[in-house]
Amino acid sequence: MPRPAHLRLIVPPEPARAPSRCATADCPLPAARGDRLCGLCAFVHRGARELSRRLLARDLARLECRSPGLAEAAIAALASLVVVRTPAPELPDVVSPSWPDEGDLVALKALVVELEHGAARA
Repeated sequence: MPRPAHLRLIVPPEPARAPSRCATADCPLPAARGDRLCGLCAFVHRGARELSRRLLARDLARLECRSPGLAEAAIAALASLVVVRTPAPELPDVVSPSWPDEGDLVALKALVVELEHGAARA
């Protein structure tokens, strides 16, 4: 049934919400929708997790070198608990220097402080 022309549907306005700020210490950027971090900090945190995975893979490879068969036995024992995937081989980055410079080290130290701060709050 059509609504009479003299009647209007009145809907209360939604309260304006201030955009939430990124949860990273000293980051003034707004958090991404549905996340506590801004997009850039989220990329950094994903990078830190990937770095952690690769460090673990390196440590496992070193352990395997010292004790052949140990890594295979550990993976078999944990197969029911985790999904093990092999990372795709990557091409070497010929543009970047192989050793971090002073600026890289400062950034990495700041990341460690950030991660420690986040872990203390978790």
